[in-house]
Formats: sequence, structure tokens, C-alpha cells
Amino acid sequence: MYLNIEKKKPNFIIIILDTLRASNLSIYGYKKKTTPFLSSLLKNCYLYKNAYSPATWTLPAHISILTGLYPSQHKVLHSNEMIDENIVTLPQFLKNFGYISKMYTSNPWLDEKNGFPIKFDNTYKFWDLYSDEKKFLFFLSITNKIYNKIRSKLYFRGYFDKGAKRLLEKIKRDLAEQSKPFFFLINFNETHSLYSPPKSSKHNFTENLPDKTIERISSFCNLEKYFLFSNNYKYKFPSEDELVILEDLYNEEILYTDQVLRKLWKIFYDSNIFENTIVFITSDHGESIGDHGFLTHEFSAYNKIIKVPLLIFFKNNSRRVIDSNIDTTTIFPTIIHNLIGDEKKIQEFCINHQSLFSNEFNNLSFSEFLKPIISEKNLKKLVGGVLKNEYLLKNKQKVIIKNRFKFIYNSIISDELYDLRIDPSELNNLGKIEKYKNLINNLKKEIITTLGDFKNLDYDSGYEKPELSSPLKSLGYL
Repeated sequence: MYLNIEKKKPNFIIIILDTLRASNLSIYGYKKKTTPFLSSLLKNCYLYKNAYSPATWTLPAHISILTGLYPSQHKVLHSNEMIDENIVTLPQFLKNFGYISKMYTSNPWLDEKNGFPIKFDNTYKFWDLYSDEKKFLFFLSITNKIYNKIRSKLYFRGYFDKGAKRLLEKIKRDLAEQSKPFFFLINFNETHSLYSPPKSSKHNFTENLPDKTIERISSFCNLEKYFLFSNNYKYKFPSEDELVILEDLYNEEILYTDQVLRKLWKIFYDSNIFENTIVFITSDHGESIGDHGFLTHEFSAYNKIIKVPLLIFFKNNSRRVIDSNIDTTTIFPTIIHNLIGDEKKIQEFCINHQSLFSNEFNNLSFSEFLKPIISEKNLKKLVGGVLKNEYLLKNKQKVIIKNRFKFIYNSIISDELYDLRIDPSELNNLGKIEKYKNLINNLKKEIITTLGDFKNLDYDSGYEKPELSSPLKSLGYL
């Protein structure tokens, strides 16, 4: 099945809510009301309850969405790794149909200077200064050290966001002038660490938490590498009470993102684009907040990190809930289905040609963690000397979720099997139980058939571009 909204070509918008895990959204049953606006959209949405990201962090995950390929297939595992010229990207494909493509991003990984290899007709970046920061600091002629100190204090007091406000203003201006059919990729980075919600959502879940406490608790995200790899006893993993506060700060960032989406939808309605537009809402990956001993989204592929929201909105649609396992590589063939509708031609452009508008799904997802963001050399320099838990840096993971089971194929440590129906938190590893041996062998064969084995993958990588070190450091990568 494919969808023709109008005889003319539909517009396509992919909204990436960066670092947003599905488990903390009220549309997925979370107890706290983090997504009231998204909940109001459900009557006109397809909601996918078991959607997964093909990668654990921003760069490879976005490449997968824009090519329909898994990281092992597109091979863009870190910065400055180019896509094979024979791989068709979504902006390229749509250009052949007369579309203009634009990317609006608040994440510095999605930058040509930082090795992002997919070209759009126009790219707009919103991470250089956070929202209204220029209004606060333009008049100050001060050193960088004092500037950064003031900037941090204002940020943790909720005076500005991570770029969403300016991004909305730019989209509003562009839609007023848009005439050709368009494809927009919009990345909102609000739920990425460090968590410090703007005033409109601040204290919704943390009551009157002092700004100094917000700054201290939020900074734990930048210390994950010390917690995992440093032998210095002074780095202590957050307590249970501190993790509760950290998660509520994350929840307040989700609530702010939901408020941003409400404003974006008003812009869409005022621009009258919904007569002929399909909108995909998803995330590039989730976030670990103490789960399995991790913070942020490196070094593991548990569901808090790879299970993401996925909705499709279009006018006059009726609500549909899909329980099957799928992953976000299906966005690419879904868009192609809507333009071509010929299954044989679709197979020429993408390996995975399952449309999200299908009536039947194969109940199968894959995900991968193949290269760390930071190199061993830089990590040793960061934490000071010999690393503990060094296997976390070198271990690669390939994941399959099929029906009720999730199998994690590890390159160094023991493999893992979880029955997600009775163990959604992935606490009981069935990998060494004899009765699951045949199932594990079959799942491993499926992984190798689709994603290949671990041969010829250099675990070490690293980010060494000084011109972008500041924005990446602010996100906790360096």
C-alpha cells in the first residue's frame, strides 16, 4: 500500500527529536505527562509502538534514515567517512522529482565541516549560540572565560534553549516563500544533554530545584566517561536520588520539546501545508539515565538507547497503532513508495523496501554500535592514564529484535538474549541457557546475513577537529 494525498507531489518532513527515548513519552504510556501536544495529534497519526534506531548515536543514525541502510551497509561510522557514490540518498532521489531539500539542525554532527556527507540544497545551523543568547551577551566585550561563565549561568537559569526558537523562526520565513515541492529534515536538539529546561517547562517535575543543583546534576552526563573508564576514586556514579532528578530534568526537556512542536504545528497550519504534506516524527537514538550503569548514549545498545518514538501525521488520517518491530530505515522506502508505487523499481533504490504504510510487517529490526565517538588515545588523555572497563571501548555490537526476542551479538564480551515480552528492561540474560541455543544460532545467522560479521572493522576512531570542539564539548562528546 502507498499513499497519494493529492495528484500533485506531496511534501515530506522528517522531524528528528534528538536523543529522545520512547519510554519517557506519555504517548507510549509513561506516567508523567511529558507529551500533551503529541497526545493531541494521535487521532491523525500512525503510531509505531516498537520502533528502533539502527544506530546508537547521531551521525550513523541520520545516515541510515536518509539512505534506508544500516551502518554496516552505508559504512559512515564516524566523521569524514564518505558514502559510496552508488548509494542513493533521500535528497538526491527527491531532487530527481523536482523537490528542494532543506536541513534545519541544532546538532553539530550534522555539519559538512564535521564530516556529515549528505548534501541538501540548503542547510541551516542553530547551535552556534543558544536562541536569544546574543541579546544577553552582544553588548559585552569580555574574554572567552568570562563569556562562557555567564553563558552557562544564564543557560542553567532557563533563559534560552538549544536553538529551537530560532529554528522555528527560520522555518516560518521559508514556508512563506516556498513554491516547489519540498523535503525538510528538522533536527531539534532540546532533549540532548546537558539537561536544563527553559523557563516554560522548568520545575514541572522538579518543583523548586535550585539552579546550582540543576547544573550539578545535569553535569553528570559530561562525566560518564570518567565514571566508566577512570581509576580515580573521586568520580562516583550518581546516586539513585540523583538519577531521579536527572531523569526529571530530561522529562522537562521533553515537555519543552512538546511545546516547540505545538508552535511548529501552528506554523504548518498557518502556512496551509497539511493539504499535501506527510510528516514523520522520530528520534535518532534514545538515552540511558543510569540504566545498566550507563549515562547518555555510548557504549551499549540496550532499549533505552535504541528504542525511539515514531509517528506519521497527515491530514484526514485516522489513528492506527502498529505493534510490530520496525526500525527507522523504513522511512526512506516509505517516501519512495509514495512517489513510485512500483515494487520492482523501489527495489532498485533500497535494500529494505518495507513501507510504513504496509498492512503487514516482518516484525524485525536491526541496530548497531560499531565505533565509539571518542578514540582510545583521546579517552586516556581525558581521564588520565590507564583505563578501567577498556572492553566497553573496544566491544562492537550488532542487534536483532525479532518477534519477542532481542539478541545482542557482541564482538568481545558474551552475547546476550532477552525476552522483551516478560523482561522489557533487559535484566535477565538468557544467552547461556541451553534451551535457547538454536534460537541464538538462528538469530546470529540473520544478523550476519543482513549486517555481516565484525571483520575489517577498526574499533578505534576519534574526533580531532579543533574548529568544532566547542559545540561538541557542550554536548558531552569531548
